[in-house]
Amino acid sequence: MLQRFEALQARWATLGAGGRTEPSRPCTVVVLPSLPSPSAVSAAERRAAEQRALATLGLLRDPDARLVLLCATPPDPAAVERIVAAMEASGVPGVRDRWVAIAAGDGGPEPLARKFVRRPRVLERVRAAVGTGDRAWLLPLHAGSDERRLAVRLGLPMYATLPETVELDRPAAARSLFAEAGLQALPAGEHVRGFDDIVGAVTKLRFEQPELAGVVVWAHAPEAGRAEIAFEQLPPSGDLAEPAALTRSVRAMRFSRPDMDLGRFLSLLGEQGGVLEQRPAGATRREPVVGFEIEPERTVRCTGSWEPIEDGPPVRYRSPADPEYARVLQQEALAVARRLADRGGLGHFALRFVVVRTAAGSWRPYAAAITPGLAAHAMPELLARALLGAKYDPARAEYVDEASKGHAVAWVHEWAEPRFEALQPADIEAMLRETGLAFDPATRRGIVPDMVAAVTERGVLGWSALAPTVGEAQALLERAGEALEQEAQRASVHAPL
Repeated sequence: MLQRFEALQARWATLGAGGRTEPSRPCTVVVLPSLPSPSAVSAAERRAAEQRALATLGLLRDPDARLVLLCATPPDPAAVERIVAAMEASGVPGVRDRWVAIAAGDGGPEPLARKFVRRPRVLERVRAAVGTGDRAWLLPLHAGSDERRLAVRLGLPMYATLPETVELDRPAAARSLFAEAGLQALPAGEHVRGFDDIVGAVTKLRFEQPELAGVVVWAHAPEAGRAEIAFEQLPPSGDLAEPAALTRSVRAMRFSRPDMDLGRFLSLLGEQGGVLEQRPAGATRREPVVGFEIEPERTVRCTGSWEPIEDGPPVRYRSPADPEYARVLQQEALAVARRLADRGGLGHFALRFVVVRTAAGSWRPYAAAITPGLAAHAMPELLARALLGAKYDPARAEYVDEASKGHAVAWVHEWAEPRFEALQPADIEAMLRETGLAFDPATRRGIVPDMVAAVTERGVLGWSALAPTVGEAQALLERAGEALEQEAQRASVHAPL
């Protein structure tokens, strides 16, 4: 299996400069909206993630590209029409005829790639849709052993990097990479897989650094988010009362996701592991991310920057990140990208930073972690490309369309409230239209409900705001949030007793 996969990957040497997500000659891209740990989320949430992956239709802005979208269940026609109609309105030719969705017909928790691998007739449909051309490849949102197996079964090279092939499967290796690129990394983190690991790690850190104010635990499962543990009013390190006090502090950890609880977080942590990090000193800290792409000819490009907005929950994001540090971080990310390219890296990556405001008022960046794969982080760029024809311009640190006009995106990845279960996706679409907040291709601004498939079953939704500036996009998010609260309130008033 491994030799066959390596032989397929060797095709990138002959695909040339066009063999990437911006093809310059006729090609077919097979998009696989895979998740790192699909069993950790509900069927409705998996459908919602596939709905957001419809942003990859933006690849069809290249008139020579064809797209085959693999999914567990058929995509929502209204969500498809929203993107396709906007692209047609902006003059993209033949959008409807250049793509097809193929569903495995299985909404279960099994990894999406595995659902296709064990269904030979569905695989035959995929091969038939790809055709006989030699310019076709698999584009997974997350790459692992299941995705590699699917690539082999389809006979397609994969536009992605497996973490172990570039030694990114260990945090120590990532820190070594940052050092090679001249970046200052966060202090080394501790590997943790459960509650006892966390207590042991914080006990050790407090012994080494008694002044430490707190730590953050990052689970490798993206849907887990992060957990913050504050060391407030604790006895001195080594005190007999310290173990019980630390245990209470760990149990009181605060989660970045509003729908997360201790039991679920520890379950995800046990499944995939995570890292416990100390935080550098500084009154103001932010956690921006820079996305970059390594193309087959080893050229690198920045695909965007984004960061959490500091007013959650729900956690909101904005793209691009603050221009005070975005351009500096882009240069640091590209330095890492060049070294990854030398190691054989390919496809999309995300580099997370922690930036701390110094006493002098400047921002000091620390490289924190790097993640291979397209995943949710690339959706803002792809959505801007699909609906606006805009691409990220690193020099301007914003999305720029064909008329050289700037654009920004703000979004809520997951907003979870039980009262939202009274709503249906059609209710949210209607609410946005009635309030004048729905995305309008003519004005090129508004809200796109690109992750609402799970709202009725799980009370979870996500949406994106497109506008000329970050401030306007954030304001749209605020207005949409207020309208949603009112809609949920009306639904609860009329709910049966």
